Amino acid sequence: MNYFKGIIFLTLLLVLSRVIPHPPNFTPILAGIIFLPFIRKDLTFSIIVPLAAMLISDFFIGMHSLMFWTYVPIVLLSYMTYSLHKDSLLRIGSLSIENLRSEGYEDISIINYLLNIGSSEDIKPETKLDSVINKFDIKNISSSSAKFSENVLKSLNSDLLKIY
Repeated sequence: MNYFKGIIFLTLLLVLSRVIPHPPNFTPILAGIIFLPFIRKDLTFSIIVPLAAMLISDFFIGMHSLMFWTYVPIVLLSYMTYSLHKDSLLRIGSLSIENLRSEGYEDISIINYLLNIGSSEDIKPETKLDSVINKFDIKNISSSSAKFSENVLKSLNSDLLKIY
């Protein structure tokens, strides 16, 4: 549902940017084409939003005989922009639970590690979520900043897999 709300919002924003009077050489559609891949990492989204904005605003401004030659470059530019930026859409070295899961870490290992990061206690592998939650004590968390260690998580995950 949020996906469609995003499409509708950005499309209407781009329609307004074409219909409302603005300074010459102000190109909100092209700006949208450049930045849409960074808003949502989806090629369909990157093509549909500017096309829909152009079509809707052309209903207000007026249809013309060069619409094909106007719309095709928008599709091509959308595709080219997405293709050129698709590698940079993911942050290099970013840390997310989604990335950890895709790297093969078990959910229970991630939860166990995140609940106990910065703790003065040793992190022991647990197979049950209830057990992890019951053993958590906020008093064991240090007041100094915690440091994420992928090696500790990897070791915890490995120990957990041995238990299974």
